[in-house]
Amino acid sequence: MLVTRELRKAYGKHEVLKGVNLTVKKGEIKGLIGVNGVGKTTLIECICGIKKIDGGEIVMDGRNLSDRKAQKEIKRYFGYMPQSFGMMNDLTVRISRGEEQHNAHKLKIIHKILHKIG
Repeated sequence: MLVTRELRKAYGKHEVLKGVNLTVKKGEIKGLIGVNGVGKTTLIECICGIKKIDGGEIVMDGRNLSDRKAQKEIKRYFGYMPQSFGMMNDLTVRISRGEEQHNAHKLKIIHKILHKIG
């Protein structure tokens, strides 16, 4: 069972998640519906450990996954693929396929992203 309790996340002074409580029991399927900018993606990214929460907790099967130290534990439960997977949008086809030398800065960005998504 997945439970979020009083989950909070802000971008600067703009609080997107304001004490979100959610329970998803084993076998349940739930959807998030809302207009752009209300925090649907932010909530999923916080649950998956991609974004750090500002407050509250995330519990999966009795294990508290709120702490960034629980990153490996989170990856046991969740995978995440955004609708627009733009990890390599700024790379040329040749660089993406390894057909020319990689720019060191772009490689660092790719490694950071891969580390975040597991």
